[in-house]
Amino acid sequence: GSIIILDEIQNIPIRYWKLVREVLVAMTDYFNCRIILLTATKPLIFEEAECVELVGDHEKYFAKDKLNRVNLLIDLTPKSVSKFFSDLRSWERHSYMFVFNTIGSSLEFYKKLKDEDGLSEFELIYLSTNIVPKERRERIKKIKRLTEKKEKVIIVTTQLIEAGVDIDVEVIYRDIGPLDSIIQVAGRCNRKKMSDAGEVHVISLINENHNDKLFSCYIYDPVLLFITKEVFDEKTSVPESEFLSLINKYFTDARS
Repeated sequence: GSIIILDEIQNIPIRYWKLVREVLVAMTDYFNCRIILLTATKPLIFEEAECVELVGDHEKYFAKDKLNRVNLLIDLTPKSVSKFFSDLRSWERHSYMFVFNTIGSSLEFYKKLKDEDGLSEFELIYLSTNIVPKERRERIKKIKRLTEKKEKVIIVTTQLIEAGVDIDVEVIYRDIGPLDSIIQVAGRCNRKKMSDAGEVHVISLINENHNDKLFSCYIYDPVLLFITKEVFDEKTSVPESEFLSLINKYFTDARS
C-alpha cells in the first residue's frame, strides 16, 4: 500500500532499466504499491501502457509560444581548456555558468578566470564536490542573492549543478555529456523568463596533457555520448520547444 516517489529517475543508468522496471512492476502487482516518477527528462523505463502521465496533454507545454526561454547552441569542435578560454569574447550578460566534466578541468578554467584582469567586475564562485557540503550551500545562497539582484557573477562548477539546485543564470557553457544531463543543466538557465532567451552552449573539451582525450570520456558511457551527437545531427541550435522531441529520440535510441 505504499506510495513510492522516485525523484530524478533519469539518473538510473540505462543498463539497469530492465531490472528496475521488473522490480517496480512487481511491487505494484504484488504489494499494491504506487510509483510516482519525478523528472524533467523522463527515461523510457516503462512501456506506454504501464504508466500514466499525470500532466494531461503535456506536449502542449512545449509549444513554441510557451517554451522559448532557452536555446541550445552547439559547437562540438574539440578544444583544450586553454583554447576555450582564449576564444571567449563576450561578457555582456550579468550571469554566466561553466559546467565541466571533471574537477581537474574545472579548476584549470577557474584559475584562468582568477588571473584575468578584465573580469574584476564579476564575482567569481567555484562549486564542485571537493567543496564541503556546508560551504557549497553557502555559496549557492550567495549565487542566488547575486543573480536576483542582477549583479555580475561567474560560476565554475561540475555536474553537481544538474538537479536540485535553484540557480538561475543567463548564459551556460556545458562540456558535452549525455543529452539528459545537458537538458538538466539547461534547467538552470533563464528559469524566470528574461526578456532575452538564455543561452546554453554545448562544447567539447579535450585534455591536451593526455593525448587530447575528451574529458567527457572519463566519466560517461561512450555509447551515450555517441547517441547524443547523433541526436544533435549536425544541429547548431535547438530551441527549448524542441527539447521534448529531442530527449524522446535520445532515450528511444539508447534503449534500443
